[in-house]
Amino acid sequence: MPAADALEPEDPRRVGPHTLLGRLGAGGMGRVYLGRSPGGSLVAVKVVHERYAADERFRARFAREVTAARAVSGAFTAPVVDADPGAPTPWLATAYLPGVSLQEAVREHGPWPAPSVLALGAALAEALLSIHRAGIVHRDLKPSNVMLSADGPRVIDFGIARAADAAAITRTGAVLGTPGYLPPEQALGAEVGPAGDVFALGAVLVFTATGNGPFGAGPMVEMLRRVVHEPPRLDGVADPRLREVAAACLRKDPAARPTPADLLRELGGGGVPRPPDAVLAQIEHQAALPLPGRGIRRRALVAGAVSGVLAVTAGAAWAVGRSGSRPDPAASAAGPAPPSPIGRPGRLLWQHDAGRPLRVAPAAVSGRVVAGDDGGRLHAVNASDGSAAWRYPASDRPVTAVAAAGSTVVAGCQDGTVHAVDVRSGRRIWRRELGRSTFSVLVSGRTVYAAAGTEGLSGVVVALSLTDGTPRWRHETTTAVSGPFGVAGGLVVVPDETLYALDARSGSVRWRSDVDLPVGAAAAGPFVYSTTEAPALHARDPATGEHRWAYEPDDEIVAPVTRHGSAAYAADRTGTVYALADDGRRLWRTQLSGEVHGAVAGDGRRLFAGAGDGRVYGLDLAGGSIVWTYQTRAAVTASPIPAGRSLFVASTDGYLYALDAGA
Repeated sequence: MPAADALEPEDPRRVGPHTLLGRLGAGGMGRVYLGRSPGGSLVAVKVVHERYAADERFRARFAREVTAARAVSGAFTAPVVDADPGAPTPWLATAYLPGVSLQEAVREHGPWPAPSVLALGAALAEALLSIHRAGIVHRDLKPSNVMLSADGPRVIDFGIARAADAAAITRTGAVLGTPGYLPPEQALGAEVGPAGDVFALGAVLVFTATGNGPFGAGPMVEMLRRVVHEPPRLDGVADPRLREVAAACLRKDPAARPTPADLLRELGGGGVPRPPDAVLAQIEHQAALPLPGRGIRRRALVAGAVSGVLAVTAGAAWAVGRSGSRPDPAASAAGPAPPSPIGRPGRLLWQHDAGRPLRVAPAAVSGRVVAGDDGGRLHAVNASDGSAAWRYPASDRPVTAVAAAGSTVVAGCQDGTVHAVDVRSGRRIWRRELGRSTFSVLVSGRTVYAAAGTEGLSGVVVALSLTDGTPRWRHETTTAVSGPFGVAGGLVVVPDETLYALDARSGSVRWRSDVDLPVGAAAAGPFVYSTTEAPALHARDPATGEHRWAYEPDDEIVAPVTRHGSAAYAADRTGTVYALADDGRRLWRTQLSGEVHGAVAGDGRRLFAGAGDGRVYGLDLAGGSIVWTYQTRAAVTASPIPAGRSLFVASTDGYLYALDAGA
């Protein structure tokens, strides 16, 4: 049976006619549930975020997405089952697909042998042939959009697909797709036809055979330049036939590429060799995971259900070899199965009831812990026993950030105010209005740095005196800068429309990079780190902004990158935590049971993370193994804060927890 997390009290029990069984995950547009249709079939039910439901432009786009999906459903075996774009909270139900993504399979188990890659190519060509016959151009075929299920490989994610004879779902002129897989014509903003999907197929085959894309990794602008002007890097493709096929698909001229029918004639008819045994074992493990309550590994389910509008069968079952025989169970079992330990139980020291959800990281300073709630209040408790010290009413809107230095606590609120409070007495020191919602607040030395803005519009980064709130400088931003920004080494690193660094003293621009639309930024140790939706994590020289290396995680990293010792640590949307060396090598990765929204924190021995399912994790810093877990009552959306032997955790259940960090 499939894996899913148990439903939370706030989750609906039914959506339309579908009974919900558990949570599968979350994406940029909403949450995805495992459900059962009235006829008894398992479905993935995508419910959009409430903040989008009131947006008429979003509703119109969602309705067009559903219409496009239904237009092709007759040609495939896993169509959209049901949808209601006009519901108070719009939703969409698709066929449920347990499995693992091709990206995950290659990242975890290494490149595939040439016969398996060629067979995959035939399967994907067949899928594209069906897609194109239905009048659809996928426009974002990549390894994370190829699901490996028990029935074989499947192409997913029509989130940015469009009918070939209709207007684009998204805005005209935008560069859609994933750098390294999108074709040159797409990079140049020209019309993209079925040949663009063939280019992407060639790039997927190179990744499967080598573990790397044909244009390497790097900033978006550099990747687009390579796609347009440089030949693909095929030196790692040892098999001559596979190299020839990939080279043909990756030709710059769309008219010179083979069609899916050409590829099917070239590659089809040879049977379907199995992928590596370790991958088969992982697929079988994923398909056998239990219903809510016990499953903890959901990354592939999220990939198949959150981003995908529908899935397309792309070939016969992997488990059938050329002879048609089933694989030896013992051989499959020999491959490494996904780990599932959750460690020993964490130890609670105390808990304090704030009465309202706590969504931002607390601050620990001068023997006090200060947390901000959704009602706009700051709560200060004594770090030793959790007893209340004071309460400060900052606003009637949610507190969005808390920071501290010395004996001063600084908080930002959704109403655009910034407050400085004496941590000993709870007395206000100063208050400033930024005029727009405050997203982030950082303190460095005697300066407060705050980012504010209006979602979808422009924003501002300001520097204020910690002593009295006097403005020191103000920098207008093109976007709202709602993602994390960083301050260190005399720099303020801003993820605006591009990534750039400001002088911390004057606010003047020190350097600009060519990263388009970075999600977040951090300055730590020898690097400036930035993340993009691609997904990718980039490291740059803090003095010049020169690019040093890039790493491709399984999904988007939405929390700030942190650094402990000689490594950087990050977590992606699906709850995978990564440790990266200073040359970009992955040191280890660990899958948690829920999505991670806050930064991972460390104390030199342990790494700590909070997850969307309410769990708090203590991991071994050196190897990434889960040492202990503690279950709160609701999602933990902020970074845990270690201080001495204690770990302070704010939870959306309204409680501030103190845990034994060394448990």
